[in-house]
Amino acid sequence: MKAFLMHPDRDFGSVPTLANEQELRQDLELDTVLEAMAAGDPFLLDVARIGLLSPLVAPEEIRFRQAVLADCLAHPEVIRELYALVLTSVRDEKRQWGFFWRESPESIASGALSVLRFFLGGLRELRAFADEHGQDFASEGLIRLFTMLRSELSDDYFAEVEQQLATMRLEQGTLLSARLGQGNKAVDYVLRLAPQLSWRDRLGQLRRPPSSFDIHPRDQASLNALAELKGRGLNLAANALAQSADHIKSFFTMLLTELGFYIGCLNLRDRLEEFGAATCLPEPCEPGSAWRSGWAPPSSVTASTRMASG
Repeated sequence: MKAFLMHPDRDFGSVPTLANEQELRQDLELDTVLEAMAAGDPFLLDVARIGLLSPLVAPEEIRFRQAVLADCLAHPEVIRELYALVLTSVRDEKRQWGFFWRESPESIASGALSVLRFFLGGLRELRAFADEHGQDFASEGLIRLFTMLRSELSDDYFAEVEQQLATMRLEQGTLLSARLGQGNKAVDYVLRLAPQLSWRDRLGQLRRPPSSFDIHPRDQASLNALAELKGRGLNLAANALAQSADHIKSFFTMLLTELGFYIGCLNLRDRLEEFGAATCLPEPCEPGSAWRSGWAPPSSVTASTRMASG
């Protein structure tokens, strides 16, 4: 899943290092604009800086972003509510887990399962938000976002994810398979789905199988060997879980970042209104076309011109 609220076809990236950034910010008095957009929030300050120092050039990209901004200006409370929802999920996840240990396949799988279970609640909230407010917006960016949330996060999707997460808890033990390789060493370990047992089978399990054995709690070498064996079987599944967790975290982080730019724009609009300043969304033209047609710029340009084109 991708947010795509700042660009029609790519994520909102980091700003390249500019050798003359300080001079540019001073000449254009961007620090005043940045402070108004951030409203005291360091995260919004960083997002606003990236947005303003990565200006758009293509008119179609400017129109795309202006349309999203127009939606945000028309429904500021709804956008702030969405931003708060995503912010809560991101902050709570960092507060509770921060990152999961990657020392062993078992710890990777356990950490990834915790992250996935946590963000599953956030995804449900996003789906409910899209159902309630998705029809209120007219811009391509927000329509696409809410359409994606409703289609990708279906009831069937949540049911399947819940089932997969329950299976990966391995409450019935760890069932592995392998084959003999060179030198009769076990290779190609695969984690298998434990079979669903009937009540008769469960009763049968109460009797100790003749091929079973116990490891003494103080036999650390055997316990380590068993853990290594289990880790080989869990490796592929653990990596897949970790990639899924990273993907969902990246989606929430990018959505927070891109919404943050528009929250900054709302803050700037509110600040300008306090001073009675007018704002507008200018009509972008192809570079040089307006000058060739004899158009002359007005004597003053409002701050929102710079805000909308980012």
